[in-house]
Amino acid sequence: MTTPLNPQILRRRPHLATVEVLTSVLETTLVALCAAHPLIELDLRTCAEAMLPIDRLADRAAEQAVQLLDALDRYRLAQYDLEHARHAPSQPREEDVF
Repeated sequence: MTTPLNPQILRRRPHLATVEVLTSVLETTLVALCAAHPLIELDLRTCAEAMLPIDRLADRAAEQAVQLLDALDRYRLAQYDLEHARHAPSQPREEDVF
């Protein structure tokens, strides 16, 4: 789980609130899918049990949710990098170089 955003960050980047809500929804969805379809936690390629089509669909939805969570993490990191790049001095100080 991610750390909560502080109000100063939200004032500068209000769209990150939406990213946080979406992250929470996706994490909750993953837990619910795993609870409703325990077979999706297994490697379905080696699973000997007969799988229902709904289990395969739930597995695919879970995989895509994980991919979206990864994309949101990368977006969050890019925003963090952008924020710090704006406040960084244009020329590195000598003590920062050595």
